[in-house]
Amino acid sequence: MVGVRGHEPMLQEQFDGPAIPGLLRLPGAGRRMSRNAARRQFTADDLAVQTAGVECRKDSGVLDEIPAAYKDIDTVIADQADLVEVVSRLKTLLCIKG
Repeated sequence: MVGVRGHEPMLQEQFDGPAIPGLLRLPGAGRRMSRNAARRQFTADDLAVQTAGVECRKDSGVLDEIPAAYKDIDTVIADQADLVEVVSRLKTLLCIKG
């Protein structure tokens, strides 16, 4: 399953709407800062700390993917509470980028 390095992937059930009924995967929360801003603000050491426990690249070439560059997933889910229900949270073990 595609996931992200900053939070656990999750499966959701959609309450209503035009999408295919059944389980949906929420891929991510969306960015809270641009890729360039993330590269300027964070270091490879920051990336290593924020991705501890996930097998992934932890070098300056992927700083734009640092978890802190993304919105808080729990806030995003709470904002969608009338649309979907989280039925399972998974643990990210591996993330491949670049």
